[in-house]
Amino acid sequence: MKRILVIGCCGAGKSTFSKNLTEATGLPLYHLDRIFWSPNWVEQERSIFLQKMDAWLAQERWIIDGNYTRTLDRRISKADTIFFFDFPVWLSIYRTLKRVFMYRGKTRPDMADGCQERFDLGFMMYISRFRSETRPRIVKSLKKKLTDCEVVVFNKPSEVKAWLEKYNEQN
Repeated sequence: MKRILVIGCCGAGKSTFSKNLTEATGLPLYHLDRIFWSPNWVEQERSIFLQKMDAWLAQERWIIDGNYTRTLDRRISKADTIFFFDFPVWLSIYRTLKRVFMYRGKTRPDMADGCQERFDLGFMMYISRFRSETRPRIVKSLKKKLTDCEVVVFNKPSEVKAWLEKYNEQN
């Protein structure tokens, strides 16, 4: 486990898991949101985003947290381990709303500077359609990689907790 992707719906707990995993493994942690966004929620130029992401991918060891399905195949091709948070939509919506209230007016640690947390109806709609629109693309990409990569699918938070506890016990 040297090149790890953490993917899944927004609000599922990817960043929290990634932080716990980097503490357990010592691997450097990179959040795609930090390079995708510029201050005030302005999308970074695609070429700059790809350049930064590719620099991470060129390293021998990393944890990369984030979806961005347009670049998923590129990241999957370099990963040796993938954690897929395949939680129910309602849970992701609940956790996202909780995060909005918790960080309202502040920038989360996993987010680009100058991107203060806020409620965004379009973002909530994206989350509500995640299982029907984005998840099938993720599953298709994962099926291409199953032969030379460990893929761990979490369907509920208790599985995440159990996996981390087991990993910490063994290491």
